[in-house]
Amino acid sequence: MAGSHPRSRRLAAGGGAAALFPVLYFAVRLAFFGERAVIHPENVRQYWVLVGVLAVSSIAALAAAHRRGGRRALAWHSLVAAMGLVLALLFSVSEPGQVDQPDRTPEPREQPDRGASVCHSGGGSDECVGG
Repeated sequence: MAGSHPRSRRLAAGGGAAALFPVLYFAVRLAFFGERAVIHPENVRQYWVLVGVLAVSSIAALAAAHRRGGRRALAWHSLVAAMGLVLALLFSVSEPGQVDQPDRTPEPREQPDRGASVCHSGGGSDECVGG
């Protein structure tokens, strides 16, 4: 029966953990309607639990593939472990606190001083640079 073999369970545990990295990342970083996104300590614990599950399942799958002597299985599990590592690094949730977001308020433009004289071309104004 599919899924009952220990090898399938290890692969499912590693693949499931790797798939949850983006889910956790976006769950803590997305905020709507002007709210600030905040990463709570429990989000950081969830991240490290996922890292642990991914590491243990990857090591177990690689050890089992090596013990069986299956080169294709070893290459496949190495690829899955590398992809899991990349996902863990890309979607890291390792520090609690407020998420830095770009400031979306526009910078104020300089307004000309309304009391200053205005230079017009063609005039003989002494206030204009160059005559």
